[in-house]
Amino acid sequence: MIVFLNGTSSAGKTSIAKKIQEIYPEPMLHMGMDHFFFSLHPRFIGHGEESHLGYQFVSVDDPIGPKILVQKGIYGKRISRAMHLALKAVVESNIPLVIDDLLFSEEDFQDYLELFKDVNVIFVSVKPPLQIAELREKMRGDRSAGLARGLYEVVYQDRLFDIEIDTEKMSPEESAQLIINYINASTQPTAFKENALRAHLTR
Repeated sequence: MIVFLNGTSSAGKTSIAKKIQEIYPEPMLHMGMDHFFFSLHPRFIGHGEESHLGYQFVSVDDPIGPKILVQKGIYGKRISRAMHLALKAVVESNIPLVIDDLLFSEEDFQDYLELFKDVNVIFVSVKPPLQIAELREKMRGDRSAGLARGLYEVVYQDRLFDIEIDTEKMSPEESAQLIINYINASTQPTAFKENALRAHLTR
């Protein structure tokens, strides 16, 4: 069983993931993009001098405010693929998993859909209003200004979800309990399979 939290930077995914781990009756791993991203040396990420090889932050002109897009280099693509395979290995070992990711790359999304096509994935949109994500980004102080805005436009678009959570209106505890209730109700998640079907029909 997989709980897949998708949302922009500073949306509140990690806080929800930790609360799910607290409530869930079995040991559950929490893994995602940050665990792999921050395992790289700083020169290969963000604005580092060799970030074009890993995960590069690219500033984009926007009259509203700072805006950053993320581009993957050759090693970034390899690392993303390795992460997906590692997550699949966890699930194949019969270990419950909550994934904390931001699907800014359609290639990544399609890879997930293929790898987890035979697994029950509860696909969750973690989406506060953009202004709230930007405020959290500023308050955290460990995120580049404009990252939440740049990712906001791409991580949610054209995707179907089993559960949608507005983290301005719901606390991490409430959000986690909503997801646990969904699991306990034995509801069959459909969003991942529907997204895969849509992708197949548009090819």
